[in-house]
Amino acid sequence: MQIASERMCYNLLYDYTTSRYPDKHNKPTTKTKTMIVIQELKKQESANINDDFRILKALKSGKYKMSIQGSTGHYCSPRVTLPIEDYDSMELALFNKNGWFHITRSSVLRAFPRYNELLERADGINSPAPVFGYVSVDLINDLYVYLNGA
Repeated sequence: MQIASERMCYNLLYDYTTSRYPDKHNKPTTKTKTMIVIQELKKQESANINDDFRILKALKSGKYKMSIQGSTGHYCSPRVTLPIEDYDSMELALFNKNGWFHITRSSVLRAFPRYNELLERADGINSPAPVFGYVSVDLINDLYVYLNGA
């Protein structure tokens, strides 16, 4: 029974990855996928550090800006100030030319394939300043790539 369930899990994972990356030989690993956004953040890693609290500048992503933060004062995991590549999840805020970018009001974001996952991470979804806490780096990277093409 255990072997059958392990095989079923493997098949589901295989189906998921092959549907996302039809060319299985060029399938990016999580490490290489996340390097796009991590490389951009690492360019400014030492900027604006006060004790263990760090503020990174927002990244331009297409017509939008993404504030991606990780330090002792942010909703990230682990919740300490580390080198950027050591985070599993980070805090996220989105901006457009008018200021805060509301996920529920945006047709661009509603078309994002991982919209529901992003929505689950939103804190204060109806507030004038919605923040997304503990967003996986993988999801942030996918959003960064998506918005650059939007």
